Amino acid sequence: MNLSYSQDLIRIPDLSSIAPNLEFLYLNDCYRLAEIPSLQNLSNLVELRMSSSQVKQPFSGDKPLGKLKLMDLSYTSNLIGIPDLSSIAPNLEFLYLTGCWSLVEIPSLQNPLRNLKLMDLSFSHQLIRIPDLSSIAPNLEFLHLRRCTSLVEIPSLQNLSKLTELNLSKCSRLVTIPSNLGELKCLEKLSLYKCSNLESLPESIKQLSKLKEFDLARCKSLKSLPELPSCLEYLDASNCPSLESASISFHFLEHEDENEEAEKSEDENKEAKKSEFQDCKFLGFIDCVNLNKKVMEDVFRAHLSGQKVMLFMAGGEVPEGMRYKNKIGSSLSFKIDLRHLIAFSFCIVTHFKHYGYLPERFECGVDFIYESGNRQEHNKFTLFNGEDFANWDHFCKGPYCSGSSHVLLSFNGLRRRFDEECLVKASFCFITLGRVYEERIMDCGVHPIYSRNKRRSTNEEHQDDEQPHQHQDDEKGEPPLQRLEQIEDQNYILNHERRKRKRKRKRKRTKIGHQNPIISIEKKHEDDDEGEPEDKEHNDLLNPEEDENQNDILNHERTKRKRKRKRKRMTVKRHDPHITGLVNMCFGFSLPPL
Repeated sequence: MNLSYSQDLIRIPDLSSIAPNLEFLYLNDCYRLAEIPSLQNLSNLVELRMSSSQVKQPFSGDKPLGKLKLMDLSYTSNLIGIPDLSSIAPNLEFLYLTGCWSLVEIPSLQNPLRNLKLMDLSFSHQLIRIPDLSSIAPNLEFLHLRRCTSLVEIPSLQNLSKLTELNLSKCSRLVTIPSNLGELKCLEKLSLYKCSNLESLPESIKQLSKLKEFDLARCKSLKSLPELPSCLEYLDASNCPSLESASISFHFLEHEDENEEAEKSEDENKEAKKSEFQDCKFLGFIDCVNLNKKVMEDVFRAHLSGQKVMLFMAGGEVPEGMRYKNKIGSSLSFKIDLRHLIAFSFCIVTHFKHYGYLPERFECGVDFIYESGNRQEHNKFTLFNGEDFANWDHFCKGPYCSGSSHVLLSFNGLRRRFDEECLVKASFCFITLGRVYEERIMDCGVHPIYSRNKRRSTNEEHQDDEQPHQHQDDEKGEPPLQRLEQIEDQNYILNHERRKRKRKRKRKRTKIGHQNPIISIEKKHEDDDEGEPEDKEHNDLLNPEEDENQNDILNHERTKRKRKRKRKRMTVKRHDPHITGLVNMCFGFSLPPL
């Protein structure tokens, strides 16, 4: 029977005489309904929904409703208390008391409700005390206490061994969390969002062996985070201005071997591409301006061990150990060997001029230009997708960010494996998509991750972890590929200088001629160039004073030759009779004889 939204309904007759086999009774939004008729004869009743009514006391009776599974009294603003449900609905599984603003406490029960799975007391602003829940619902799985603003403390939770979700968001007066929180072995989701007076968390939280999602956003009084469980996949501690330190020493589990991953079928690879962020750990420290930057270094070391971790935190610098950086733009390029490459560690520093939600996506386009030059390959990596994190209560449009600089650190695996040497020129370009609030990418960085880093244990303190860009067999501390590029550049400069000097000497020989004594000097240069090794020529480049002296001699000889040719031309002109007559006619005198 559904009588919902009957706003003029005041009274209901005895339903046992009208519908004795009634199973579902819906009386939602019957605003004027102030009392419930006797329901003790409705032995088949399964669901009772009476949200947004004026009922002050729920029904009572001597005969229990043995089949009643769900009771919804949400937003019953005049509800003062509830009777002993163990005698009325002993098999109750779902109890909704959301928005019961006049409800002050939950009474103790004579017998526990062993089948009760969900209890929602959210928005009960006057609720001060909750009894020991292990005596009320020992098999409880979901407990929601959102915005219970008068709630000061939480009772012991040690016997709730099946509890999987605990929501305490916006309990603004909550100061402490029970120390035995770690005994909730089945807890998967924990929300302490906007618990503004919460200052610390119990150390036992690391014992939550199944915790996957942990929300601590806007806990303004929280100063530090203890060690967290390794199974954690989603941590949001954004907008915690007092947070100074966080222990992010995850004991990451090793991923499957890259060879096994390369043997996957194409269908499996496509499926993995669709669920790119499902097995990725996300750490959000947005607007945590006082947080130690050691968190970023810890995440970067996790990348080096082959772990998929995404970090978004306040800051303005790329990690020091990242091999390739660009501090003035959103793109960079370099040569790289794709052999045994398994992933990239990407980093961008972005600045937001205004408050607003983060862009929907951060992406990186990568172009591989192979050594032959006639082959090119384009790849696209998604660094951040806001839609994947919009399922939380306060993330209706994704994470929210103030106008400041933030660092995004992302691990993205390479879908293709190269077992042989493959040198390419890689070009990286970072872009933002979706909502635009005048954000811009100021810095960027890329670090290639090879399989040898993946096999390294995360607990091993190795020199490569401190300086991940150095190789063990490298005496100069530089990657072999990078040294090769430097040597090629030096050889190019030396060859260019040699060719330049040879062309210069050839031009000088042509102008001076073979009869000039300066030829001996040039021949001496040629003999020296032919007889000396390449190192000697390199030394000539390193001693420019000798070349300057020789240039002075050449310039002096060239000037003497020019003067001699000029005097010779003048002598010829003075012997010309036409020139002599012209001078006598114009100036009235004759040229003197030679």
